[in-house]
Amino acid sequence: MRTTRISMGSEMLALLAAFVSCLSCHWHPFSADDVSHYVSVARESFSYEVNVAGQTRLRFEGIYGEVTVTGVDGQASVTIEGERRVESGSSSDAEAHLRELEVRVDELGNEISVETIQPKDSHGRNYIVDYQISVPKDMEVMLSHINGNIYMHDLSGSNSVDLVNGKIEGRLSLPPDGLIDISTVNGTLELDIPKNTSARVSASVVNGSINMHNLSLHDSTSTQTSLRGTLGSGRGTIALSAVNGTIDVKGY
Repeated sequence: MRTTRISMGSEMLALLAAFVSCLSCHWHPFSADDVSHYVSVARESFSYEVNVAGQTRLRFEGIYGEVTVTGVDGQASVTIEGERRVESGSSSDAEAHLRELEVRVDELGNEISVETIQPKDSHGRNYIVDYQISVPKDMEVMLSHINGNIYMHDLSGSNSVDLVNGKIEGRLSLPPDGLIDISTVNGTLELDIPKNTSARVSASVVNGSINMHNLSLHDSTSTQTSLRGTLGSGRGTIALSAVNGTIDVKGY
């Protein structure tokens, strides 16, 4: 069982984080099927490739695991690789329930969708999926994840990330009039962007700190928990937020 304790300045945010955290572990302590100790792991790798034919966006919805998304210049497909795992009290139980943990890849209009599917009731088991995804460098990426670290490398399209528990690391560049929108409830956010980025910047935390290095922010206003200002001519938008955590933005 994985539990998360958080301290927030807002009762509503605390209730939301607790609710989503419960969704991620699906723990039912009085079920007769509960597995109390993780002594066995069943695992299986997966691999998909989808040729890009007019799709401009990757939409990802995950639950538990590590996610890495890398932009590749000139690539004409989206590749999704990784490993599915179930941690349980016996090898037979883990193997049996591995079949209930799925990776679903769909082509929906102008986007490619990747989604983790698992039982609503885990009965104490851990269902984990680690992803390594590569996309065309300028593809828009939208990530929604509950538990696990997210790593984003060499992406130059608009990007949005919504994470509950975990660290976010990104090396991103912003297209003209583009958007980088990243939020986490519990965790650190580390973003590297080009020094010549043009964007309106806003960053906020409830409990934590905000740091900016090697970037020239003008017309700025700041408090202990917020920062606003402009990079360059302010064509794009960068919006960063954390409830409990640290935001670090660096120019390269």
